[in-house]
Amino acid sequence: MGPALDVLNRSLHGDAGAQSFLDQTSSIYVLDATDVSSPKTYGCWNFINEAINEVERVEASAQSLTLSPHVQLLVQMALRVARRSSDVDRHLMAMCIDNASRYHGSENESKRLIEINAEIRDIVMGRIAALALDPNSQNPGNTSTFADGNVLEMLCGVLAANAVSNGPAAVHHLISEWILPSAITFPPYCLACVILHLALEASRKTAPAGIQDMLQQVSSAVISRVLAPVLADSVKETNANSQGNGEGSLHERNCRIAALCLQAMDVWCTATDLSLAQIRHVCNKVQINVVDVLSDAMYSDSGLVIDSLAALIEGVVNKHQELTVSDEHMTQVRYIMQVDEASFRSHITKEQLITIESKEMLSILEELNSAIGLQRFRFMDRQNSGDESVCRNLARIGSSIASVCIKGSPGNSNEGISLSMGRGLQTLLIQAASHPSVHVCGLAIDVLRHFLPTENGLDSQLLPILQRRAITPYHVTNGVLTLEASDICSVDYIEFENFRSTVLTDALVDCLKYDGKQFLASCTNAVDEFCAAAPSVHASFHLEAALFCIATVHGEVAASNLATPIVAASIQTCIHALARKPQTLMANSLTLVQANNLIHNYAPLLVTLQAAEALSAATDFALSTFNLCGTAFPNEASSIAMRQEGDISPYSEACLSLKKILALVPQNFVAGQAVAAFGAAWELSYSAANRKEILTLDDRTAMAEGICSVIASLPESQRANSLLALAMPSIDCLETMLQHANSAANSSLEQQERILQRIADEIILVATIMTSFSQSLVTAEQPSTAAIQAVELPIIQRVWPSISQAAGRYNSNESVSKALGIFFASCVPREFNTSASFEIFQQLCTAAASIVQSETSKNRNLDCVLKLVESFATAHGPVMDKIATTLSQDAQQQQNQGGNAEQQQQGREQEVYRSIESLLLSSVNAMNRTLGETWTCCARQGNGQAAFESKPAAKKTSQEKTTTEALPSVFSLLRSLSRSCPVFLLQLPSCQGGDPRQDPLFARAIDAAVASVLDSEEALSLGSLEILARLVQLAESEVEAVRNVTGDILSRVRFDVIISLVVGCCGKLNASALDHTSQLLKRLLMLDRTPTGELHSVLVRALSYESVHLGDSGKEVALESLMRSCQNTVTQEDFSRLVNDLWSLHQVDTPESLPNSDQVARFCRMYSPS
Repeated sequence: MGPALDVLNRSLHGDAGAQSFLDQTSSIYVLDATDVSSPKTYGCWNFINEAINEVERVEASAQSLTLSPHVQLLVQMALRVARRSSDVDRHLMAMCIDNASRYHGSENESKRLIEINAEIRDIVMGRIAALALDPNSQNPGNTSTFADGNVLEMLCGVLAANAVSNGPAAVHHLISEWILPSAITFPPYCLACVILHLALEASRKTAPAGIQDMLQQVSSAVISRVLAPVLADSVKETNANSQGNGEGSLHERNCRIAALCLQAMDVWCTATDLSLAQIRHVCNKVQINVVDVLSDAMYSDSGLVIDSLAALIEGVVNKHQELTVSDEHMTQVRYIMQVDEASFRSHITKEQLITIESKEMLSILEELNSAIGLQRFRFMDRQNSGDESVCRNLARIGSSIASVCIKGSPGNSNEGISLSMGRGLQTLLIQAASHPSVHVCGLAIDVLRHFLPTENGLDSQLLPILQRRAITPYHVTNGVLTLEASDICSVDYIEFENFRSTVLTDALVDCLKYDGKQFLASCTNAVDEFCAAAPSVHASFHLEAALFCIATVHGEVAASNLATPIVAASIQTCIHALARKPQTLMANSLTLVQANNLIHNYAPLLVTLQAAEALSAATDFALSTFNLCGTAFPNEASSIAMRQEGDISPYSEACLSLKKILALVPQNFVAGQAVAAFGAAWELSYSAANRKEILTLDDRTAMAEGICSVIASLPESQRANSLLALAMPSIDCLETMLQHANSAANSSLEQQERILQRIADEIILVATIMTSFSQSLVTAEQPSTAAIQAVELPIIQRVWPSISQAAGRYNSNESVSKALGIFFASCVPREFNTSASFEIFQQLCTAAASIVQSETSKNRNLDCVLKLVESFATAHGPVMDKIATTLSQDAQQQQNQGGNAEQQQQGREQEVYRSIESLLLSSVNAMNRTLGETWTCCARQGNGQAAFESKPAAKKTSQEKTTTEALPSVFSLLRSLSRSCPVFLLQLPSCQGGDPRQDPLFARAIDAAVASVLDSEEALSLGSLEILARLVQLAESEVEAVRNVTGDILSRVRFDVIISLVVGCCGKLNASALDHTSQLLKRLLMLDRTPTGELHSVLVRALSYESVHLGDSGKEVALESLMRSCQNTVTQEDFSRLVNDLWSLHQVDTPESLPNSDQVARFCRMYSPS
């Protein structure tokens, strides 16, 4: 191998040095000025030229080397550099020469070097053209690597990219001087490739301005003289050789040519806004009936051809469904009619064009409808032969055409003319809906459901198909059930469930709407039948499908006008069938899941119907299902397989069902026998939780919430003991786990993590028990705070030693810290009118303070403490603001009156206030190094300086490195405080003992937010935008003190934020931040605190950043649009569209090519006021 091939070879084998060399060679040029008298440059074109030489030498020497991967990598490199225009190449060469320190040549010598490189580019492109368009490339005897089909297509792509990157004139030259004159002599395969890639390259965002217009000008010639004739010939040859006559390679080549022509036609239509009606008009001039050609292509046995045909028909049908005509489409029509713009506009309006083309398209679609209907005669043959690809694409074509036939469809009306589906197409779609592959049946089902109201008898055909499609595919291997059955339905279990919950559910709902009585009768009879059937795997999966069909339509059943007795009878029949607990049901985890899902979904309806017997049976069944977690059932091979393959847990569904029923009618279960049954199940959950992957925390919390609803309905005298009894297993388990954690120093990290996770789970369970009980009690009888605390206090006192230990030793663990935050929030007193409530608060603060002071928490996120502060502020925000206002007034009086402050204060509330303030500030101080440099250094921007241009801070030692890990949590807390107690928030200093007037906490947070708007971390960027939006809202507050403070902060940072947001709109922001950005930027622009001229200067500055690639005209239009947005005449919806368009424009690999692109020109036309 020569040196160039050696680099390619090493790169293919993952050599980092070789890959870096190729990347650098594609990006820059190198000047060798060692010989001053003969300087040379080296770059991508030299390398490509040398590599082609080496490949040809290897092939000429008949060496047995496989070079196809090497050549494909080389062509990929050529494609990358061909997308760079010759002018950009010259600019890169000039930069290379200017930056060369040893080169001192004259200007003429520099120009000569640049021209030499341009000549090498022309030479290389000439060689690529010769290889790509070689008439002998498709000869069967040609064994050259360059004649490989994939390589040829890539070479044609390079030709197209080179022409497009150099502008409309180069494209016109390639088409008019090369493609059209040689349409007969050039290989058809290569012609189709070039046309396809011309359209693809023209569709890139960086395509130069005028490219689309140029393609539109030549559309008529390209379609009529190249694509249509080549497509017609290849389809004819494909069908002629489809039976196999020893010409397999010729048949395959023709199939590929046909597929490429169809792809090229599809992409060309997209790039030029060309419609199928226009294509037929153009082809008729050369005596080619393109609709007949497309109809003939449906008979191809090639999946590639049918796939390309389906994509083309989907594209043209979707375009037909649009009710508007773009300016680009009008231009394309004008070029085809070959009239000047003035004459065209004076004779044809957009509305007239819609009418004309709709009529033409309905005529075309009627022919295609007939053609696809005839495919029903071979659909089953293709299915039986296992040809899923052809079946899927025939279903795509049929579904696409049928979508126009739907009554009320945008494309199915034109002066009284309409398109009907017809029996042929309906039969094909019914066949497709019965296909076992989800990829096939999903397409047909999704469109057939729309025809239930208009096609007589369709419901009787469709409902049985849907019921069969609801059966989950499975295998039994060595006696073990497995849901890995993609060989049956072409998807895994998760994808199959997604199909059932979307496409299949929508169709079942439509069947219910059409004839609910028949639907319920059919599904109910199926449930009853399979519950009574002899136990078998087959019956269990059919039962699961029948249960799914009823369970999934519960929302529509509740909202429908079906007679109540019919619904009541159906659901109660199902419940009583389940209550028999047949072996068919109880032996299959998936069927148990669906049975409990049905109970969960219809429990509210049973309550409404006052079906006490059915409710009791449903509860008993759900409880029986849950109790299976304590048996050997979870360890059976089939249960384990289902749990691993699809996360299938009947216990989870049983918990949700029990929670729903107990929350709806808790009074039905206060009897001693029922309470005992639930208590036994609760005890059982702990033994099950000790077994791996049986119960999740969500399962246990759901069960606890349901039981708490019952306890809240007990007589008041029984509540405290009952709730404590419910919490004791968790408290005992927590104590045991803490003992294990204390002695687990020598255990593996995995074992330690499991112990700490269990500690966190039990803490959350205790918190859930208290929270759920209080919520249930409040819902039931609106009790006093003292009444709730009387029940909760014993639990808090009992668990507190364990909580203190967990907080002191293990708060650095993320799971434990999160759990502590949930527990603290659940314990926040609602009022401070008792000594008990004040004692609880003091204990909470003590535990939180110990976490803050713990060495393991230094410079970490203190989420649990922040959660406590947030929960307290949410509950007592008005009180905090009242105290803050009072203390502020007292301080003013002390200043004015020499310290004669008012003596009578509400001491307890003030102590609470000081404790929360101290806890918040000490937490912020502890997290100082995880709040970023802006927060730490308190950097200030101003005078329109963007946050990302902050002046460099003082150099830090390695021990002082900061991160922004905790900023999102702090932003979240401060947003919450700004809503519940803004006065309190705005009077906080940035640190304990600080002066809030000189360095307020909120102002420092805002500075950090301004600096983090464009951060690459999504959570931090969103948090920054949200707190800045909150600042704008506070600046408009009705409270004067709040308005004044935040208004001053906003005035200081407003320009910084505007600059950051505008730069962010130009590609720097995460996509998820665009909605927040558009709303915030619009509000900032509409503020009237600064003169328009000053704002104009700020926007000019923002649009001048290097990352903004709009060109002068694009920047001018963007500036005008942003300035117009200062007025109320621009809606938020329109402004959001502007922001999204700016962002989308910049999502390209080579943004430097954007300024002169068609995309920027289109942006200018769209947003220019003229």
